[in-house]
Amino acid sequence: MLETAEEHGYRPAVESVISAYERDGAAVSSKLPAAETIPNGPVGVCSLNCEAACRVALSTHDIDGIGSIVGRDTLETEKPDPQPLLETIERLDGSPDRSVFIGDTDRDATTAKRAGVDYMDVSAWLRAYR
Repeated sequence: MLETAEEHGYRPAVESVISAYERDGAAVSSKLPAAETIPNGPVGVCSLNCEAACRVALSTHDIDGIGSIVGRDTLETEKPDPQPLLETIERLDGSPDRSVFIGDTDRDATTAKRAGVDYMDVSAWLRAYR
């Protein structure tokens, strides 16, 4: 919907409505099992949700230690463009060759590949770190 809205000049209005629903949803969301496996060290969030919804979800579930949050609306571009992931890493003073992106979609895997970042599906992450 956002891509079509962009083509027709309605992206800001559509973004506003979608972001409101994302924030509301984040406030009543369930904590995902992967949230219990956040490692020590520099950790960031790179999401297709709006940045504010990411912050609401982290606050709702009392998740600390996230040093960088880049949402769909943080930059001029979004995943699978590599820039949001690279920005997330840069804000953590990290480097792509020493980072891993843990995601759950083909778009996440494509983003990581384009950014030159190792990728692990969240299901594999949970199996490895439980």
